[in-house]
Amino acid sequence: MNLFFAGHQEKYAVEQTLLTLFPQERPVYPDTPPGGDNELVLSFSRGSQWCTARAVLRRGGKTYVRQCRVAAAELPAEDPVVSTRLTRRTLQRAFYLAAVDCLGTEPPWGMLSGVRPVKLPTRAMEAGASPRQAEKVLRDTYRVSPGRRKLAMDCAQASLAVKRDLKPQEISLYVGIPFCPTRCAYCSFISASGSANRLIPDYLDALLAEIDAAGAAARRAGKTVRSVYLGGGCGFLSKTEVYPMFGDREGVKNTQEIFRRTLGKQYRQHKHDLDAKRNVSPHVYKLTYYRDQAYEMGKCLISIE
Repeated sequence: MNLFFAGHQEKYAVEQTLLTLFPQERPVYPDTPPGGDNELVLSFSRGSQWCTARAVLRRGGKTYVRQCRVAAAELPAEDPVVSTRLTRRTLQRAFYLAAVDCLGTEPPWGMLSGVRPVKLPTRAMEAGASPRQAEKVLRDTYRVSPGRRKLAMDCAQASLAVKRDLKPQEISLYVGIPFCPTRCAYCSFISASGSANRLIPDYLDALLAEIDAAGAAARRAGKTVRSVYLGGGCGFLSKTEVYPMFGDREGVKNTQEIFRRTLGKQYRQHKHDLDAKRNVSPHVYKLTYYRDQAYEMGKCLISIE
């Protein structure tokens, strides 16, 4: 899709929205002026009282126009972090609404992009908001569907319960291996693919050294590890994360057990030719279990070109 900006250069935020709503499209920034099909003209203007984002989406011979605004007083020059965040949100909302008009449907997670939708209600409740107030933000600001709102709130409250249960000496670790066969549409993490895969052996050597150093630092500080999250490309899950932990033979056994427990009946019925219909990665649904209940953390979107 051809992208044209006026009054801003928020490429990353717009590209994230594009990947979420039109996963088959890739951003293009032509030198020619707008006026064709399959293009977005997204502008941002600042007035004395209001700042306005205007999206003009042309697709399939039709034009869809949406405007969103934010009070100028809410974009303080002395706080560029808040100002930039609200500017991006207003631009994304204008684009999102125009795209929904075009598509005739909304994604279940609404305007949210990225891998951690739960952080919004979690942070809100940590700051003093009630569960009802936190859910209202998901509904009104980000247009999240009822089912996904309930899921996010359940996960947020479970996260806060786990956090409260942490003892002072306990820590949690994240281990990332950011090499992915394809990039998930919702993912905002740094990742590499293709020719960058040649860096995997060196990366793993450095990662193991860092794990040793972190373990030594934790022991010196009297810390114990409560939980470890292994993240990265789904296609590399068994090869780079599970296998080194258990060895090849046990790695296969443990990987199958992870899939069986995560997918349940879905695992036994799993057929790769159904993945495109499910719109998920052919490797694994991203789920986590807490107190015998499964919580969906996201699904890897795929596109066939």
